[in-house]
Amino acid sequence: MKKFFKFLFKGLISNQEVIDTSNDYPKWAGIIALVFSAVVAVIPAFTSIAKTQGSSIVSSSSNASLDTSLVLLSKYLGDNDIDITIKDDGKLDVTKEINPSGEDKFEYLVKAQDRTLLAVRVITTKDDPSTVENEEVKAIEKYRTMYASGQAKLDSEVTVRPVSNIIFSETYVYVTTYLYTDSVVNTIEEGVVKTFAQTNSTFAGLTKDAPKTSIKSFYNKTNDKPIDVCVSKWKTLFNDLYSSSKTQYLWTYSGIIVGINASVALLVSLLVMILTRLKSSTGTKLNYLEAMNIVGFASICPAILSVLIGFLIPQLTQIGFILTLGLRTTFLGMKASNPQPRQ
Repeated sequence: MKKFFKFLFKGLISNQEVIDTSNDYPKWAGIIALVFSAVVAVIPAFTSIAKTQGSSIVSSSSNASLDTSLVLLSKYLGDNDIDITIKDDGKLDVTKEINPSGEDKFEYLVKAQDRTLLAVRVITTKDDPSTVENEEVKAIEKYRTMYASGQAKLDSEVTVRPVSNIIFSETYVYVTTYLYTDSVVNTIEEGVVKTFAQTNSTFAGLTKDAPKTSIKSFYNKTNDKPIDVCVSKWKTLFNDLYSSSKTQYLWTYSGIIVGINASVALLVSLLVMILTRLKSSTGTKLNYLEAMNIVGFASICPAILSVLIGFLIPQLTQIGFILTLGLRTTFLGMKASNPQPRQ
């Protein structure tokens, strides 16, 4: 065992050690090393996703005034004795129409200084549950193109400026925010949108993860700091709504990256085998399992380096392992195919 760990340590930096010694150990050891490396390389991405919170859409410094909008929404609901709730079973409910005087009684526009900060839409399913998905799509498209300065447009018209929105449906809560700047606009030609305005942030969460929620209760003017308390409750809600989606995404994404890393290692094993079987090769001709054993042990160092790279340069998290493994196996393959005589 001491000899094995000495080999692993020397193999971190010595290609020759990996080439000469890897096949002294069983093939399953090389496979374990390969899988271990593929998993270790995912640590930066796994950590980054695990730290992500649904509340970031509110806490971001460039949140398109979403925090202010949500406080105003909660205050409006409380003042008018309207409540948007998530029941014990995780289903959305609304006590009554959120805008009794409006053309769309389940839509409310949060305004400040004659500007629409947020469009709020509640999609109820009591009449026809089969229409939920279609209504979600229609609402998302509506706020992306159909509003300007808070004034509703006909469905046949499109407008330059989109509006930030929050959509409550039977099982989902969607949020899309847009910065209110001259550069964030839809490009329209002959009444058709050629390019849509860039979103500032988006969010989708499951209502089932936040049961027993009453949005009307978020704002209570009797609190010492009602605005801070309200924003804090919204942040908690977004974290809860995002919990299942984050967990699913975390493991799905990590599993995909592990699979990609392992596949790349298997591919370069094939390349190493081919290099040792070229006519110009003067080294030992390796079969695929022998080449895979070598690459498996050689991949430990690239995995460690990719973790360091991922934390230091997050932009390279996804490709750090592929780059470092590719670089090492290039030199390893050349050395295996044309070994230098030992002095």
